[in-house]
Amino acid sequence: MPKSAEGAIRELIRLVEALPRGARRCWNEASSRVFDIGVQAGLQPRSFEEARVSEKTLRSLTRLKGSIQFTLYPPHEE
Repeated sequence: MPKSAEGAIRELIRLVEALPRGARRCWNEASSRVFDIGVQAGLQPRSFEEARVSEKTLRSLTRLKGSIQFTLYPPHEE
């Protein structure tokens, strides 16, 4: 399991690039190719900087016609 958004995206890119021809055709014809980064919010710390994605990874994702979405989940109420 990747420990960062960058690592997860790079692994998914590697998997998409390795798809067999038929599966890759499905990827290419998909109406949406979204890599969703989910972040569980909390009361502490006050900021979060672990979802940085490098230019190199963004370029690879662009070649696959993918996009990135961030989903922020609120803190759990106890």
